[in-house]
Amino acid sequence: PLTRLTSNAWDDASPAASPDGKKLAFSSNRNGFWDLYLLDLTSGEVKQLTDTPNYEGAPSWSPDGSFIAYESYINENLEIVIGPADEPLKNSVRLTNSSAADYSPAWAPGGRQIAFISNGEVILADLDKTEDQRFTNLSNTELASETHPVWSPDGKKLAWASASQSVGRSGIYIWDSTRNVPARWIGDGDYPAWNTRGDQIITTILAPNETYITTYTLDGTLLQALT
Repeated sequence: PLTRLTSNAWDDASPAASPDGKKLAFSSNRNGFWDLYLLDLTSGEVKQLTDTPNYEGAPSWSPDGSFIAYESYINENLEIVIGPADEPLKNSVRLTNSSAADYSPAWAPGGRQIAFISNGEVILADLDKTEDQRFTNLSNTELASETHPVWSPDGKKLAWASASQSVGRSGIYIWDSTRNVPARWIGDGDYPAWNTRGDQIITTILAPNETYITTYTLDGTLLQALT
């Protein structure tokens, strides 16, 4: 069954479960500004993590649950920031500092990489490298716009959605970190999510006045009729 976690007059968005499954970080404008909050799934207690007039959102946990990467509006631009999970603003570090909007951070299960979107491209940040060598463009699609990167449970693959303008295919792509080849298209969709075994993708498909859900294997085989 579905369980509703919040029920208020304001907006709560971009939930991210902690690695131990006991807490949920999310963004909310309940105090008039977009800030980060933490929901204890056992007690139902909500704790405000940030309190600024700027925008903070889209939290993504480090695998050990100690840190959170999130979007922050800094100097009229969207950047990726890393901070302690219990106090994201304390001793925070800017991962990005570019003229492009940087958003949708996805922390890899291995802990040393963060994928995000910048100027419509999927960028991989290697935390073990210096700033001038840290970033790699994984998508390299000038005529497409990528969104929603998400790692497989083993951290070896990264899925994202792509909207092609004139070449290629719109839909879900998968990049394999163990192979030196471009990402593969597996089917139509948006907002991909992995199953726990990492061998299937569930995704939404938009249609006029409706949104469907379907499931693929990693080779693009359709497992579920549009629902």
